[in-house]
Amino acid sequence: MNTSSWIVAASRRQSWRAWAVGAFLFACACGARAISLPPYTIAHLGWPGTNAGSASEAHAINQNGWVVGTWWDGASAHGSQYAFRFANGSSTNLGTIKSGGYDSAVAYAVNNAGQIVGQGTTTGAYVYHAFLYTNGAMTDLDTTGQSWSSANAINQQGQVAGEFTTSLGLIHAFMYTNGTMQDLGTLPGGTYSSAKGINDPGIIVGESSDSSGNTYAFVYSNNVMTSLGTLGGNFSSAAAINNSGIIAGQSSLANGETHAFVFRQGVMSDLGTFGGTNSVATAINNSGQIAGYALTASQQAHAFLYKGSTLQDLHQAFSPPAGWTNIFLTLAYGINDLGAIAGGVNYISGGLTNYEAFVLSPLPLTLTLAPPTNKRIQLTIQGFPGLNVVLLSSADLVHWTPRFTNLLSSTSIDFMDPVPATNAARFYRARILP
Repeated sequence: MNTSSWIVAASRRQSWRAWAVGAFLFACACGARAISLPPYTIAHLGWPGTNAGSASEAHAINQNGWVVGTWWDGASAHGSQYAFRFANGSSTNLGTIKSGGYDSAVAYAVNNAGQIVGQGTTTGAYVYHAFLYTNGAMTDLDTTGQSWSSANAINQQGQVAGEFTTSLGLIHAFMYTNGTMQDLGTLPGGTYSSAKGINDPGIIVGESSDSSGNTYAFVYSNNVMTSLGTLGGNFSSAAAINNSGIIAGQSSLANGETHAFVFRQGVMSDLGTFGGTNSVATAINNSGQIAGYALTASQQAHAFLYKGSTLQDLHQAFSPPAGWTNIFLTLAYGINDLGAIAGGVNYISGGLTNYEAFVLSPLPLTLTLAPPTNKRIQLTIQGFPGLNVVLLSSADLVHWTPRFTNLLSSTSIDFMDPVPATNAARFYRARILP
């Protein structure tokens, strides 16, 4: 991990610019216009094996950077898909619960102990069961004898949340603990429910129908399922909950659009879109950062990050790898407490369209140059709260002068250099202190 970020500001006829130094970040301010550099690096994860025509999608990422998801084997005559794990620089095919015939498996979640949950086919072509993958083995969690179940989330205690088929043939949310699937029921009068997320205290969120037949987001705590309501429409679904009890999901509006929401302190708030009609929140970390995707005005889906104010377009937050000529879709499905985001990206390379799992990793520090005031250079340092940073400047990249030291109490802090810039160029470097 880089522990410093560089910026160079140069004066030429009062037009200020900035360039990259080596492989570090740069920003540019020309006249009165400032442009920030991408604050993320992207890693595309490929898929197990080297079969042409394959594809992959990431669904979750843990604190160790392990990513899980699903991949489609391009060599399969019938499009078989398998669960995968990406760890320590390589992908592992987790396979399916059964082997042979039509195979299908999806990994939906992974905890910090490396336990992975999802859904896969078992005996027969259309029997799908929840699974737990641990210590190199995939175990069928479903003992009901029914044809459908799915494990959608797992917490650090190994408790699993998902959906399963009851003896009456209904789909209900469940919590799996110590070998037992507990039926969580539904909202009053409902017939359907599904658990989508679970936090470490064991509070579960998801969606359930009620007596009206509509489906609403719920929170399940102390053996009680409670509706979260909607943003004005007749549908909502909760996707994730963090350890502080903040919930993320999606809800319909009165006009029929569906928007991502955050639910905190009893209030559901609309996160908006990028100018399009719909958005979906898929994951939340313990800092309250929410990941998902939203439509633009041209109805393209872009991954987003929500940090408490507005949506950040992650589609624009990284530089494409060499050879990528077009990126036309990004979907974010997972985020860890370090702010790393996992999902799927559609791109064109060598004239071929690819769909591949990705991880966006935030740089620990970024510098943004703003237009100067009376030749006094203005910068913004961005990083994680709690980082102790020092900002230094130089005129020759040899001699560095500390400008200020600060413990970040939030994600950013502004700085104006008290010394007017009279030389042709001034270099800045922010470093993380122990």
